[in-house]
Amino acid sequence: FIFTGGDSVKLDLVYGLKQVFPKSKTNIVYGSTEVFPISWIDIDEIIDSKDKIIKKTGAMCLGKPHPDLKIRIIKPVDKPIVLNQDDIDKITLKDGEIGEIIISGDHVVKNYFGDRDKTVFNRNKIVDKNGEIWHRTGDLGYIAKNEIWFIGRTNC
Repeated sequence: FIFTGGDSVKLDLVYGLKQVFPKSKTNIVYGSTEVFPISWIDIDEIIDSKDKIIKKTGAMCLGKPHPDLKIRIIKPVDKPIVLNQDDIDKITLKDGEIGEIIISGDHVVKNYFGDRDKTVFNRNKIVDKNGEIWHRTGDLGYIAKNEIWFIGRTNC
């Protein structure tokens, strides 16, 4: 088994891994320091299906989300998001719309060590009206057919 991740995986690397390790099962694993794994996909799915890469936009399918996670796409903003009484549904984009990927679930880091004044927390987390904590990945992407598509980093 080979697992690769930690940064965006380019198509050249996908084909290179297949060429160097043709008999190995190789997965691209998507995640961050605060939540890992978010999703994964076998590189054979990418190589065998023209539907997993959109060359015009550079989008790459990262597979289905981990079953214990909730994924949403929101409009990217360059400031902390405070919902107050607003529902998180109001800032969530529709499937296929490009925005920032946010994640919630049991294996999402809820706090940051030494962040007494909550500066890092407020920049990277959203707390919805039910108290659920959503991690802002800073990644730009969209959801299609229950799969995460990665485009790049937000400019925020």
